[in-house]
Amino acid sequence: MNELLATCLGPDLDNIKATAVLSELRKICLYLRRIVFVAKVITGLTMLCRWIGGAFAGKF
Repeated sequence: MNELLATCLGPDLDNIKATAVLSELRKICLYLRRIVFVAKVITGLTMLCRWIGGAFAGKF
């Protein structure tokens, strides 16, 4: 990501480079958003399993 920013801030920036850099940054941001979403889902499922386990504790 640092390389992308360095390219973006360089004095020889043109339209093609700017488009490529923005495209890569978009891909990175989407990837990071997916990781955060998956982490939230896993945390929620873990809490749900614990709650269900607690609700049925000692009933069998």
